[in-house]
Amino acid sequence: MRQKQRIQLTIQEPWLDHEHAKELQAISCLLKDHPNLAELVLQDLVAASGAETDQGAWGLTADQVLRCLILKQMTGFSYRDLEYHLSDSRTYGRFCELGFVDKPPSKSALQATCKAIRPETMEKIHLELMRSPVVQKIEPGQKVRLDCSVVGTNIHEPQDSWQLLDCVNVLTRLLGAAREILGPSKILFSDRTRSAKMRHIEICHGKSEERRNRKYQKLIRITEEVCGMANEALAVLQIATTPELAKIRDELIHYLELAAKVLWQTQQRVFEGKSVPASEKVVSIFEEHTDVIVKDRRKTLFGHKVCLSAGKSSMILDCQILEGNPADSDLAETMIDRLVEKYGQPSIACQTLRKSNKISDL
Repeated sequence: MRQKQRIQLTIQEPWLDHEHAKELQAISCLLKDHPNLAELVLQDLVAASGAETDQGAWGLTADQVLRCLILKQMTGFSYRDLEYHLSDSRTYGRFCELGFVDKPPSKSALQATCKAIRPETMEKIHLELMRSPVVQKIEPGQKVRLDCSVVGTNIHEPQDSWQLLDCVNVLTRLLGAAREILGPSKILFSDRTRSAKMRHIEICHGKSEERRNRKYQKLIRITEEVCGMANEALAVLQIATTPELAKIRDELIHYLELAAKVLWQTQQRVFEGKSVPASEKVVSIFEEHTDVIVKDRRKTLFGHKVCLSAGKSSMILDCQILEGNPADSDLAETMIDRLVEKYGQPSIACQTLRKSNKISDL
């Protein structure tokens, strides 16, 4: 059963006389001044679960989910660490509205509920808080600084041999899951993960290009062999009768498409010496949305370019996640227009920035 907020709270610990506790208390008061934020979160939770708010067992309220997410972002905890600290810390339990008799949420519950909040909802929450009178006193928005940065995705070095090894590992795992359900008589395949790993290690330690290319040829043959076995298994899974088999089939199709791209780009880069355009390159089969970011002559980064608008107090007024690697100088007017749309009339700084048509410190 899902609620927006708790009207009658259980017995809770008082706030501690500590700087961090006072900070959390101030955030808690700000959230209580905006009860409509919990309504936005509640809509996402209901949409994600597909159940009505008056059905099922009692769970975290929408307000508690929002507080848990804020706490996770502030501290950088993993969901496992957050589960532990909510159980162990009086202050964190107080901030998330957990009482003496309340059972702390598990990491799986925290992960499911926090990830249910859509980015569009988080943007609305941020905008609502930035427009509040309390925040306006701290950051009136008269001076603005725009800056671009890169947020890296959690991937390993996008080496071609790594990519091929990932394809072999994932396809083999999916074939094993299908064989456990249907039996070894219907899903026939050989586990080539060990051979693929050995070829990858030999490529990494190869002292000459000729030796590395020979190992690449062997690794490509192994990958093609595993892809062939996966295609044979797809013929059996096309008539999947259970949701589990249908999920395995869809994942096989998805990763087979990525494996084909990885094989093609490896052939282009390693054997033909051609460069692959960044828009066509696969740098990770797990985070395929990752962009290749090159800033000046510095090290190539892999992730997403973000453009931040910060006020005089260093409070972030706006953040835009960009696609690809657009030039910084082309983003000035776009960010100004976003600030005007969200906060009304442009400040003096924005007017100056529009005239200069470049991102700079103001």
